Amino acid sequence: MSNQFYKKCLYQSNLIKEIFLTVAKTVGAQAEVKMELLTKSSHISEDVEVVKIIKRVMSSVGLKQNVGIICGGTDACSYNEKGIDTAGYRDGKKQSAAIS
Repeated sequence: MSNQFYKKCLYQSNLIKEIFLTVAKTVGAQAEVKMELLTKSSHISEDVEVVKIIKRVMSSVGLKQNVGIICGGTDACSYNEKGIDTAGYRDGKKQSAAIS
């Protein structure tokens, strides 16, 4: 796993934490945020077959492809750590999934 992706995810997590704490303070609330690393970050190439399949399917139904980093909330990291190429995807709405 590339250190740059880990750093990006860590930066994003800390940014979300700071925004949450700032908003709480602004409205007169007190908040405490506990962050815990539950899984290792992972990265797979866009050349992996599962990514190619997802991109083809999304194109076939007219969905925009935006490949990027997901900072949690998916089992993909756990599967990738075990050597099972898995990519998370979103259809642009509230639903997301992971495909192996």
